[in-house]
Amino acid sequence: MQVYLIAESENRARVLQRLLKNISIPARVKNPSRLRTGDAGIFVVLSVPPADNLSKKIERLVDQGQTLLLVGSEAGTQYDRPGIYRFPADTPDPTLASLIALFLAFRDKEAHFDWITDELTQVNQSLVEETKRLKATRDELDLKNKKMTEELALANIIQNSLLPKEFPRDVPLNFSHKYIPHEYIGGDFFEILQVDERHLGILIADVSGHGVSSALITAMLKSTFIHAARDCLSPGRVLRKVNVDFTRVMRTEHYITAFYTVIDTESYKLTYAAAGHPRQLILRKGAPAEPIGANGFFLGMFESTVYDEKSITLDPGDRLIFFTDGLIECPNSEGRHFGAENLKRVIETHRDEDIESLSKNLIVELIAYMADARFPDDVTLLIGEIIPLL
Repeated sequence: MQVYLIAESENRARVLQRLLKNISIPARVKNPSRLRTGDAGIFVVLSVPPADNLSKKIERLVDQGQTLLLVGSEAGTQYDRPGIYRFPADTPDPTLASLIALFLAFRDKEAHFDWITDELTQVNQSLVEETKRLKATRDELDLKNKKMTEELALANIIQNSLLPKEFPRDVPLNFSHKYIPHEYIGGDFFEILQVDERHLGILIADVSGHGVSSALITAMLKSTFIHAARDCLSPGRVLRKVNVDFTRVMRTEHYITAFYTVIDTESYKLTYAAAGHPRQLILRKGAPAEPIGANGFFLGMFESTVYDEKSITLDPGDRLIFFTDGLIECPNSEGRHFGAENLKRVIETHRDEDIESLSKNLIVELIAYMADARFPDDVTLLIGEIIPLL
């Protein structure tokens, strides 16, 4: 049976013609002015309500027993009669193509076709309503996403406020740092604390995970650490106090790695302890970078954990390289981590530069190594230098 697609504008008719061709139904596109009452077949009229001259042709075609599908007509019009099937104006073209195919399959059983078209029309109307509902939901989600982005940006400002704004004065050390969160807010943290008039405490820590929960834990860590470290010269005892507090409140999916050192600013003696944190580095004049570390499990896991302490003595000009594992675990295109050896190579290569230039060049080389300029984890770098003698 021949299918005719009738429209003032051929654009939609051509689209529908291609869809029908894809399901092996040939169709001809006709302008209303070229429609002849002697034509026979299924007539799909895409310009409803039709012009007066087309209305008369439609009536004559129906009188001759032809079938018409009117897209956009409403019940209660002069087209509400047997042989005419009406569809909403917003019926998608793929749905129209399916309806034409169904009619061809059921043309000898029009009662079935009537039922099918009614069902499909209801489905189409439901889809239109669902599309409106989904758009409203999307608009609501866009609004919530905008609000969340604004809140995360504010959280980023708040979290940055937890980091030291300036370093202690009147001590024989200079500092430089770089902090790059994986997201708006991260789980890395460092603090430099004047323990007493002679001793300086330096903590670097990494809360597992990312996002708001990790950032909240860093805020808790700051206050807990300051309370535990004040007037305590034992890094192991400080970590143990912090661990006991966090073990009682931490959820199992979070833990903290940390490295804490106390420096005697008169003798340059360095006493340190670690909680599952990567070994940090010391760069002495004319010597290879030296890793330092100590035994101790993550903070917030087991209340009875004991943290070993170790000590070394520094000299003027020596540098301390503190970092989180996000720095050494950045991958290249082959998936290999930047690693401690590359870190040692870079700081040894740039050892004659001031610590600010050293920290900048280290980040530049790290980015050049990475396959993707986006950091897969929070990256924190803190460099301390015993002020060289003049």
